[in-house]
Amino acid sequence: MGFSNEPALSIVHANGALITELEVVRIQHDSQDSLITTVVISMKDRVYNLQVELHLQAFKKHDVINQWIVVHNKESESIRLGNICSSFLNFYADKYYLTHFTGSWADEMNLVEEELKSGKKSLNRRRVSVPLKQIILLLYYP
Repeated sequence: MGFSNEPALSIVHANGALITELEVVRIQHDSQDSLITTVVISMKDRVYNLQVELHLQAFKKHDVINQWIVVHNKESESIRLGNICSSFLNFYADKYYLTHFTGSWADEMNLVEEELKSGKKSLNRRRVSVPLKQIILLLYYP
């Protein structure tokens, strides 16, 4: 796949600074039962009063990983988030397929399945007036 030089998290601080240097301060493991494991990696910026948590939740029975990030702005002023990506996954198989849903008003939830090629795949929402609760993606290989 190669190297991607796009930052997973880009923040513009109130003073205009674009540098965010995170260091890991804590890693928490929690096994709710033998089938679900949760890991939270807590990081803090070395200069600014900013904290980031990377959450991973593995469902062993279904081979599913749920991943999200939480940004805590503890600075005295607002920050602006540019990119905010919770994962970058490297896979090594001949073929992968992505299943997702698309649609518009009165034609929602159309299942789309496509073979993933090398490179970057982005799924976007066009309507911004409705808050996005959750995106469900299924990635599998034959």
